[in-house]
Amino acid sequence: MRSLDLTPIKKAIAYSLHQAQHLNQSVILTYSWDYSKFGQDLSSQITPSSLLAVALESDYKFYWQQQPLTLAAIGVVAQMSDAQVHLNRFEAAKLFCQNYLTNSVVRGETALGLIPTYAFGGFAFHDRPSCPNGWNGFPNAMLFIPKWVLQQNSHLVITYNHCIHPQDCLEKLEKIISTEILELPNLSPELKVDPPRNSQRESNHNLEEVTGDRPWTEIVEQAVSLIKLGKLDKVVLARALDVYTDSHPFIVLNSLRQNYPECISFLVDFGIASFVGATPEILLHFRFNDQELILQSDAIAGSTRRGLSLSEDRLLGTLLLASLKDRYEHEIVIRSICDRLRDLGVNLQELSSPKLKQLKNVQHLHTEIKGTLANYHWLKSFEILRELHPTAAVGGEPQDLAVQLIQESEACDRGWYAAPIGWVNSQGEGVFAVGIRSGYLSGETARIYAGAGIVADSDIASELGETAIKFEALLRALGSFHL
Repeated sequence: MRSLDLTPIKKAIAYSLHQAQHLNQSVILTYSWDYSKFGQDLSSQITPSSLLAVALESDYKFYWQQQPLTLAAIGVVAQMSDAQVHLNRFEAAKLFCQNYLTNSVVRGETALGLIPTYAFGGFAFHDRPSCPNGWNGFPNAMLFIPKWVLQQNSHLVITYNHCIHPQDCLEKLEKIISTEILELPNLSPELKVDPPRNSQRESNHNLEEVTGDRPWTEIVEQAVSLIKLGKLDKVVLARALDVYTDSHPFIVLNSLRQNYPECISFLVDFGIASFVGATPEILLHFRFNDQELILQSDAIAGSTRRGLSLSEDRLLGTLLLASLKDRYEHEIVIRSICDRLRDLGVNLQELSSPKLKQLKNVQHLHTEIKGTLANYHWLKSFEILRELHPTAAVGGEPQDLAVQLIQESEACDRGWYAAPIGWVNSQGEGVFAVGIRSGYLSGETARIYAGAGIVADSDIASELGETAIKFEALLRALGSFHL
């Protein structure tokens, strides 16, 4: 390791302590370096796999790969408290960011410029006061600020965070922080996790569907009847499979990021279990610039499989674009997002026609929705998240009736499935994706989810087939190839 000049860091510590005493509250010190400052320049050799492997050494960890950005968060210096979670979860997240991000002290010089303070986490699908059954370790909402953030874009940058309290002693702070910085995570490219143990189960016997009082097909029939009676426009009903597997979350995520580079690959873990997935859908991307929030949301609905040949693939895509049933389902999602944004005062850009979003095993109808909201602080984004979630792509329309039917009918709680997961930083930028194509991994069990949008013209066999296609990504990543 090269000799690191700690003088600038000590100045930042003194300033941060002064700010904490002046504000009479805790302050986050964020300090960043190019990774090459710490020794041999491994930037060209570091892979997302090695970043994730580092993250797996900590109880609190978060991984996010959205080309060209990779983030690996390690440890925790501040997190939403239980008392905050008992508030409205989006309001609690807003207050957490207001307390810690808006007052953070950001220092350090890097090739990527000044690196802001990041908070990572997400929300449960349903607004409930306690942890969902079967989702141990995942509360109603959780955002946290990590000890370390490894960021790889065009360069590799490492960020250190420390929470400084008004009553802290400057000399002790300097000693603690200097020690922690000089013991930064090892980013050796050879760092690996152990391969999964050999499972005693055959791949076609290691999963079972999570069932309730009624089969999923019967629930779909009920939904179609309600839609035909005019009580609903659309509802998204999810199935869940329990997969018995020895696959490490790292192995699962590595498979997903390699096979679905068009998606956002993610992992979040608060020390008990992991939530892992590769989602194609952004719920809200926001960026604060010149007193204006610049917003983007994805409308993704209407799906079909990929073809076995180029000609078949083109035909399937053409048929999807022309499908009245799928276009109708897609329009419901567009309308639900646009109406909610307009109600918040967002000035929307003119929409383009739906395009195909093609993944390895499935293709969707996709429309980008963009707009701006002037004269609001970026913390307004949490109110926007609250109004958007769940969109008709994962909930239904009307929203309240659809969510009620989901709660009453689905065989298991969704937990964080199909809910917002992502990050926000002190510069007023954030991305929250919809946590689909995902699973909850605990011990040797993974519970994976897939949903289908139900409208009046839905065919039950086709909807069942659609969920099977959507299960495929996680099943393959878990080493199970048969339904």
